[in-house]
Amino acid sequence: MHEKAPVLASLAMLLVVLGAIAGVSSRARGGGQRTPAQMSAGPMMRLGPRPAPMVRPRGGRRRPAIVVQPRSATIVAGRVAGFTAAASGKPAPRAQWQRTVNGGRTWTNITGAHRVTYTFMAKASENGSEYRAVFTNAAGRATTKPARLTIGRLRSPGSGGNGGGIGSGSGGSGGSGGSGASGATTTSPPQIIVQPADQSVQNGNPATFITGATGVVASAQWQVSTDGGAGWSNVPNATATTYAMIATSGENGYEYRAVLSNSAGSSTTRAATLTVAGPPANAAPQVTTQPTNQTVAYGNYATFNAAASGSPTPAMQWQVSTDGGQSWSPIFGANSASYTFTPTMAQNGYEYRAVFSNPAGTATSNAATIVVASQSYNWSGYVATGTAFSTVTGR
Repeated sequence: MHEKAPVLASLAMLLVVLGAIAGVSSRARGGGQRTPAQMSAGPMMRLGPRPAPMVRPRGGRRRPAIVVQPRSATIVAGRVAGFTAAASGKPAPRAQWQRTVNGGRTWTNITGAHRVTYTFMAKASENGSEYRAVFTNAAGRATTKPARLTIGRLRSPGSGGNGGGIGSGSGGSGGSGGSGASGATTTSPPQIIVQPADQSVQNGNPATFITGATGVVASAQWQVSTDGGAGWSNVPNATATTYAMIATSGENGYEYRAVLSNSAGSSTTRAATLTVAGPPANAAPQVTTQPTNQTVAYGNYATFNAAASGSPTPAMQWQVSTDGGQSWSPIFGANSASYTFTPTMAQNGYEYRAVFSNPAGTATSNAATIVVASQSYNWSGYVATGTAFSTVTGR
């Protein structure tokens, strides 16, 4: 009997090992049921790395996402060049344009280049340089693809070539130069071939207008009309064939067009209308209801009311001044449109105001004064001789 015990123990251990192997094999084949041997082997072992935990954005934040990529451009030295990019995200991401002169091995921030469109005067030495935009917010960052700048030269008129663009060929009188632009001339204004399209976007999102033309385009200027096309004004720094902007509700119904020019004249695109849906984003608070002075009898309630507009809805905080408005202190728990309390005689002459705030700014109401009337007393007196007094009201 004692000789069989080790044998039985060895068999039991073998069953455990075989069960574990069968369990791993079954999981590898996608089997969902466990065999009796697996169950006798105890809990199933998990092989391989644990799945990564799901990362959820905090506070409604969204990483920047590129929605407009910059495009490579060919421009004449001494003319204005421009690149445009845009990104979505919450909070709204900040742009930083960068430049590389070594094929992308290193990138350098361009000082002050934080708009969605970066424009500058092109130089011959910048031929082949590349540009990109980096968008950053509290949730992360996103980088656009690089766009290449090519510096060309306007050629004098020649009898051989019939190209119409900016070229780097050697075309002259006979036209044996490079393809596409030999003997380029500016005998006619740019011919519009891409008209800007109407844009419909949500408030706070980017809108992009694009145009294009054949012939030499020496300069571009976007214009905006706020009165249905009756009058037009230049959009500052909008001097590329693509214009991107962050649309706001106040710009709903505005119209945009581009004027493309060269030495022979100019051509103007059609007007494209911008439609912006949604409430104003990040509108600073504006006080709409001011608190008024209050006079109450001692022991009665006093109520101050105030209200303000703004987007998002502003938070409010009531404050009190005990020194004629020289300094103010927040009132604990006083965060609603109405502040009601029972003043004491010591609070006579105190001033109260409301402060409204949201991410776009702060607004403060006028100060209102509390006047507390002195307490009235009912008393009766006793006189040693004569009749007793009746009840008398006095101060």
